[in-house]
Amino acid sequence: MESLAGVAKAKGEIWQSLSAQGIAVLNLDADFVNDYQQQIEQQGNKIITFSISNACANLFASNIRYDAMGNGRFTLNIEYDNEHQMVDIQLNIAGQHNVSNALAAASMAIALGCDIDAIQLGLNALHAVSGRVNCTAINEFISLIDDTYNANSASVKAAIDLLALQEGATLLILGDMAELGQYSEQEHIAVGEYAALKNIEQLLTVGILSEKTSIAYNESTDKNAIHFTNKQALNDYLREHILSNRTKVTILVKGSRGAKMEDAVAFIKQASH
Repeated sequence: MESLAGVAKAKGEIWQSLSAQGIAVLNLDADFVNDYQQQIEQQGNKIITFSISNACANLFASNIRYDAMGNGRFTLNIEYDNEHQMVDIQLNIAGQHNVSNALAAASMAIALGCDIDAIQLGLNALHAVSGRVNCTAINEFISLIDDTYNANSASVKAAIDLLALQEGATLLILGDMAELGQYSEQEHIAVGEYAALKNIEQLLTVGILSEKTSIAYNESTDKNAIHFTNKQALNDYLREHILSNRTKVTILVKGSRGAKMEDAVAFIKQASH
């Protein structure tokens, strides 16, 4: 795809901006990682690698587990400068993608000369930003994941991964994803297919573009997705069919900034008390 080739080219240009003494931090789980590594090695720059699964990386996570709110716990392993160090990390932010983000931050810290104690202190002190994977128990039945700050297909899939880890029923509420250009339709379709693949039990969508997501979900599973053209209709459905039930459910709400899905979050909180 032209867009992926463009990403690879842009990354190559970024590596070229490194000085001779510059250190490149490289995610071994990323697409095009072999191309990136070859480009950096040709320049002669030092590389620090990280991974959530590859123990050959300089920094990697082992013994990864998640608490009831999806917050990651793992052992940070550092193999660098002929030393092996290990330390336990307890993140206060949810999702597998944030384990990867923590490894990226730790790698940057190593490149800057920080010691492992400072890295542990910093990562353990992290707190969620409003609208970015905020997990809250609304009442004894409803848990809410507010990830409404923004959305693209990659971040939606990461949030779906988190939702799929939850016990009990799972409900995904999606608004439109914006600024996807010529790939908008196929990315909305891909998200619906991914939600079905991950066995998300119900999907509710609102807006215009997200109707493609509902259609793709329904075509990929025998479960049911419902599309709404406006939030009032969505709220009415939630009040009658979801929030009044006395069964455990985890609800994930996500969408791009223009979709203003924080409105749905506010309604769920208000109507659940």
